[in-house]
Amino acid sequence: MLKRISSEKLPQAVGSYSPATEVGNLIFTSGQLPINGKTNKIDFPDSIEEQTKQSMNNVKYILEDNKSSLEAIVKTTVYLKNIKDFASFDQVYKSYFTG
Repeated sequence: MLKRISSEKLPQAVGSYSPATEVGNLIFTSGQLPINGKTNKIDFPDSIEEQTKQSMNNVKYILEDNKSSLEAIVKTTVYLKNIKDFASFDQVYKSYFTG
């Protein structure tokens, strides 16, 4: 059974997609931009670190609001605008995972 899911903490979607879909016991997230759900904007447009935190928190909100967690993540796909930001991105990104 396919079920569209979300979180009240997320911003309004900027496209015609669901922020997450639950299929059986799996959750697939998509389009998690660094947009703050309270302000509905990118609060730190010049900080890859803060943008990474916001995107990861958005994923975390979806998972936690649907009885899951970051520890259950099997795979991620990340798109960076500038590969030069990778080291800064990765410092924040890896802090969200324990294994």
